[in-house]
Amino acid sequence: MSLISAVDFGLDRRGTEKLAGIAEVLGFMIRSGV
Repeated sequence: MSLISAVDFGLDRRGTEKLAGIAEVLGFMIRSGV
Protein backbone atom coordinates (compact mmCIF):
# COMPACT_ATOMS: atom_id res chain seq x y z
CA MET A 1 0.00 0.00 0.00
CA SER A 2 2.73 2.46 0.97
CA LEU A 3 4.71 1.49 -2.14
CA ILE A 4 1.73 2.22 -4.38
CA SER A 5 1.20 5.53 -2.59
CA ALA A 6 4.86 6.43 -3.11
CA VAL A 7 4.61 5.60 -6.83
CA ASP A 8 1.40 7.61 -7.20
CA PHE A 9 3.00 10.53 -5.37
CA GLY A 10 6.05 10.33 -7.64
CA LEU A 11 3.88 10.34 -10.76
CA ASP A 12 1.75 13.21 -9.44
CA ARG A 13 4.84 15.20 -8.55
CA ARG A 14 6.41 14.63 -11.96
CA GLY A 15 3.14 15.53 -13.68
CA THR A 16 2.84 18.70 -11.62
CA GLU A 17 6.40 19.72 -12.48
CA LYS A 18 5.68 19.09 -16.16
CA LEU A 19 2.50 21.21 -15.99
CA ALA A 20 4.41 23.96 -14.18
CA GLY A 21 7.06 23.92 -16.92
CA ILE A 22 4.43 24.15 -19.66
CA ALA A 23 2.67 27.02 -17.84
CA GLU A 24 6.01 28.80 -17.47
CA VAL A 25 6.74 28.49 -21.20
CA LEU A 26 3.23 29.68 -22.12
CA GLY A 27 3.54 32.64 -19.76
CA PHE A 28 6.91 33.55 -21.25
CA MET A 29 5.48 33.35 -24.80
CA ILE A 30 2.52 35.56 -23.82
CA ARG A 31 4.82 38.15 -22.20
CA SER A 32 7.06 38.06 -25.26
CA GLY A 33 4.05 38.68 -27.50
CA VAL A 34 4.58 35.49 -29.53
